[in-house]
Amino acid sequence: EADIMMSNGLPSLDEVRKYYEIEFDRYGLVIFHPVTTELADLPHQARTLVDYILCSRHRFIVIYPNNDDGTDVIQMEYERLGACSRVRLLPSMRFEYFLTVMKHADFLLGNSSAGVREASVFGTPSVNLGTRQAGRARASSVIDSDFSLEAIRTSVKSSIDRPRTPQPMYGSGDSASRFL
Repeated sequence: EADIMMSNGLPSLDEVRKYYEIEFDRYGLVIFHPVTTELADLPHQARTLVDYILCSRHRFIVIYPNNDDGTDVIQMEYERLGACSRVRLLPSMRFEYFLTVMKHADFLLGNSSAGVREASVFGTPSVNLGTRQAGRARASSVIDSDFSLEAIRTSVKSSIDRPRTPQPMYGSGDSASRFL
């Protein structure tokens, strides 16, 4: 994975924007999945995330959640984003295109492992919401936040203000040649 991430073979941001009909070049990337042990809190969590997106001035690329229990709750909230011109909703992305989007994002917001693992390879700051990634190793570019509008707002602002310093915690992209 790091070999692909660090390669010069990733598609350009312009190519990705054209393919997925993304009309903006500055954006936050949102990836939020249900936590199956917290389904009772999920409606509040998803509503707060969508409320933040709607009241923010940022543009967003929002990728649908995985298919765990609770996905329907998140997708129902995402329906409120449909008319917002600052949001591009996508069911999924090709992996290499996703890497390009993550590499160029102003920040990543959500609870995906990509925020605590892969984003740091590019120096992309990440705001990790809730407990889904609790206990996982993380780079200093990750800010943990709870599900309040003010906490998310403060965390996103703090993430944008951080220097974009790549922190490849899992190697430097030369594992194949080292293995051979």
